[in-house]
Amino acid sequence: RFEREHINLRAAIAWSLEQTNLQVAARLGWALWLFWWIHGHFAEGRQWMEEVLSAKGNAAIPAYDRAEALFVAGTMACGQGNNRTAEPLLEESVTLFRELGDGRGVAYALGSAAVLAITQEQYERGIDYSEEATDLFLEVGDKWGAAPMLGCSAVGWLNLGDYGRAKSLAERGLALCRETGDKHGTSIALCTLA
Repeated sequence: RFEREHINLRAAIAWSLEQTNLQVAARLGWALWLFWWIHGHFAEGRQWMEEVLSAKGNAAIPAYDRAEALFVAGTMACGQGNNRTAEPLLEESVTLFRELGDGRGVAYALGSAAVLAITQEQYERGIDYSEEATDLFLEVGDKWGAAPMLGCSAVGWLNLGDYGRAKSLAERGLALCRETGDKHGTSIALCTLA
């Protein structure tokens, strides 16, 4: 459905930016980030959110919307393999979400930061981030969010040579993926186990 409406969604974000309604543009980005991620629209999602973050009048954006835009821009940069850009965006997003007391927001931002750390072979850091994100997701009952974080921890431990811990975490992640019907996550968990 999002692919069918993609042109209209682009028009809505463009209009929001033209009207300097950065809050609406940031909220649209937050609503669309997973679609952009799964469908590989990394450059597009990043570009829109970087426009939000660099627009004049940016200081007028509420902190929550800024945290969301930072998360989306950082996550899309991570998807592009642009680690230098992704890291400060995600770190600032984590900080803002923490200040706002938004555990779920912290979990999402930490989750992307964990993936980034693991891809940069910073395994201990990635594990720390993914473990905290897992706990935060489970605190709010978000099994779908917790599952990939368990998988991220598993990859970190796998690379550190602790195969027993890696297997246990991957199996927990797989169970949550199956419970939530997440086929994409299931395939990643099975790959890790293999």
